[in-house]
Amino acid sequence: MHAFRLYAGSQRNRREFLAYSWAVMVGLVSLPQVVATGLFMYPRFRAGEFGGEFPLGPAAALPASAASPRSHVAGKYWLVNTAQEPLALHMVCPHRGCLYKWVAANYRFA
Repeated sequence: MHAFRLYAGSQRNRREFLAYSWAVMVGLVSLPQVVATGLFMYPRFRAGEFGGEFPLGPAAALPASAASPRSHVAGKYWLVNTAQEPLALHMVCPHRGCLYKWVAANYRFA
């Protein structure tokens, strides 16, 4: 028998059947790995944590544009109101990993 009948009206040979079976098996084996990688790489930001949303309250709670930045220790960020827009700056130094502070005498972070 040289032809393999997959279902009525269809004639496939053994080589095609093995090629399709191999493709299905590779797909079934690799699918969980692709899903696990996607779930691992998907960002999971929570409210109140770095990268998430922070409830700041009304706009009147923002510091004035010429005022010193306000620290929010729970969220590890400084709230700064510039002339263009309010900004939230991460409190952790990207180079050393330490927490930097606002020095009002120098009017800058140190």
